[in-house]
This record gives sequence, structure tokens and C-alpha cells, in this order.
Amino acid sequence: MKFKHIFYIIIILISTIVSCNNNSKLQDKLIEKLPIYVQQDSLITTHEVKIIDTTSTGTPRIIHFVCQKDTTIQIEKIYHNSGKIYIEGELKAGKRHGLWKAWYENDNLWSIGNYQNGLKEGLEETYYPNGQVRYSKIYKNNKENGLAKYFDEKGNLISEVEYLNDSIISKKEY
Repeated sequence: MKFKHIFYIIIILISTIVSCNNNSKLQDKLIEKLPIYVQQDSLITTHEVKIIDTTSTGTPRIIHFVCQKDTTIQIEKIYHNSGKIYIEGELKAGKRHGLWKAWYENDNLWSIGNYQNGLKEGLEETYYPNGQVRYSKIYKNNKENGLAKYFDEKGNLISEVEYLNDSIISKKEY
């Protein structure tokens, strides 16, 4: 009886190893066909790659890197047609969660903000293509709350707006 249990355990272990190796080989073949900018991404070694959308030329536009330890956690990367990163952030159960960033084609940061279960939460900053802050806002449950500051392309403060649940409480122009 003991031998029978050991035999079954060995069979299960062998089948698991074989299936993992096959998945690894399939993943390697998929990676070989990806553009170099995706092949060089460090997430390739720890996450499964899922192509969500492609450009008209067939190159990946949206890729999800699925965490192997917890498949509900994914890193979404969206690329410009040039292959440069456009948007990047974490998805948790299919919703934006945590820090999200977006970049202009010139590699300058376009925006940075936080999400919680798909809703904007906390500080969000958006930038001009030259790198200057365009505005800085605070969100709570996807609604503007608190003091928002707006700047011109030279970095000069042009207005401040106080929000409460998306409603303007006060506004100052400079």
C-alpha cells in the first residue's frame, strides 16, 4: 500500500515537471517572436507574456505580464508604434491598481498617478512634453478633492482650484 502511494506521488511529480517544461518551451518560442524591446524586458523572466492587442503591422501594442505566483496580478504595458513605452501599471483582478505612468514619444513623463481597485486615488501629476508640470491634483475615490495647481509650459503657477467631490469650491487665477 505504501509503495502504491509513493508510485502515485512520483507520477504526479513527473507529470508536473513535464507540463512545466512544456509551458516553458512554449513561452520561450513566444518570446523569440516578440520585438527586441519586449524580449529585453526584465518581467519576461518572472511573468507569463500575454499579447492583448497589436498594431496594424502586427507588433504588440498592449502586453500583460501575468504574475506566475498570483495570476490576478498583472503588469500592463502599452507601447507607442515606435516600440517605446507609452503606459505602464499594475492590474489587480483586471482593474488598475497602484502606480501608473505614461510617457510621451520623446521619453519624457506625461503623467503619474495612483489607482485603487480601478479608481484614481491620491496625487496625480501631468506634464508638458518639455517636462514641466502641467497640473497636480488629488483624487479620492476617483473624484477631485483638495487643492489642484495648474502651471504654464514654463513652470509658472497660473491657477489654484480647491475641489470637493469633483465640485469647485474656490479658484484663484495668477
